[in-house]
Amino acid sequence: MITASQNNTSMMQTGPAFRDARIAVVMVNYNLADFLGGQFKAIAQAGRGAAEFQIYVADNTDLGDDYDKLLSAAQDLPVTIIKSPRNGGFAYGNNMCLRALRWITTGESSEQQDWPDYVFFLNPDTEIFPETISSLANFLHATPDAGIAGAKIIDIDGVAQASAFNDPSFKTAFFGSMKLAAVDRLVPEGVIHQPEMPLPKKVDWVTGAAFMLTQATLEKVGLMDQGYFLYFEEVDYMREARSAGFDIWHVPAARAIHLEGAATGLGSANAEKVAKKALPAYWYQSWLRYHLKYYGRIGTIARALGQLSGNSIQIVHHGLRGKSTDLPKRALRDFAGKCLWGAVSTPMPKKDIGDG
Repeated sequence: MITASQNNTSMMQTGPAFRDARIAVVMVNYNLADFLGGQFKAIAQAGRGAAEFQIYVADNTDLGDDYDKLLSAAQDLPVTIIKSPRNGGFAYGNNMCLRALRWITTGESSEQQDWPDYVFFLNPDTEIFPETISSLANFLHATPDAGIAGAKIIDIDGVAQASAFNDPSFKTAFFGSMKLAAVDRLVPEGVIHQPEMPLPKKVDWVTGAAFMLTQATLEKVGLMDQGYFLYFEEVDYMREARSAGFDIWHVPAARAIHLEGAATGLGSANAEKVAKKALPAYWYQSWLRYHLKYYGRIGTIARALGQLSGNSIQIVHHGLRGKSTDLPKRALRDFAGKCLWGAVSTPMPKKDIGDG
């Protein structure tokens, strides 16, 4: 942890402790109303003791009765349900919530208010513990220059899941996509996820399943890039935060249970099913958008070639051993067509925060 004696030249003012903080929880629902509605009480309970606490949920579901179910579950709780006019993706839904908590509408007029002290982003397929929110808020309060803090993710059996990560790079694209233990030992910087850690650690980015950011971060970085439909939006946002001078921390004392892929079916819990079907087009689009934004065309082409080469080595290695890979269906063909060719033909992206 950075202390005042270690860094007294560029420290940013920290937010208040949990008990004095105004905290907002932001969530985006898609076909998970039954599960999510059942979590409202636990989330509200975790926020008890804060000076102010409110939950905001954007319902991106375009069919069915999720909105009505969420409204019913929110009764008598500090929960605001916002119906999205369309399913614009995860960043789009988050931005809807951020706009709602920033603007207070009275009659026909709207008045802008300050951002909350902390905003906690929580996936709809994630359960938290009573201390999760307070642990993150108190950590941010006590840690100068910290702009974002992420929870330790575990599965339903209590087994730690990947929660802290290195930035995507050529090494993670090439060596990491081989999925070979010997290579991971020889080139540890090629592994994108960081190993489980017992103490807080400054990292490049944390999982988007459960993370908290400060008011100062929101003021400098603003809304998310909703050019991402799903995936990479949190990697992008945390890279922006680091560029603005904020540190990203993994805080293992704050835990959350992530039922990964409950809405998309793409989580590690569904690995066997994922390996048998193709990834959706938006995964490739998000990969391409992120890499073009931060590495340019040449860098993106290099990383795409690296990943295709690494995946090819994985296929050959597994084939020689008579084993199948965990690659999705048509992985090489789709990646080459959507990412490698896209790196050549796609216009360079710019941050898109939408209207409003």
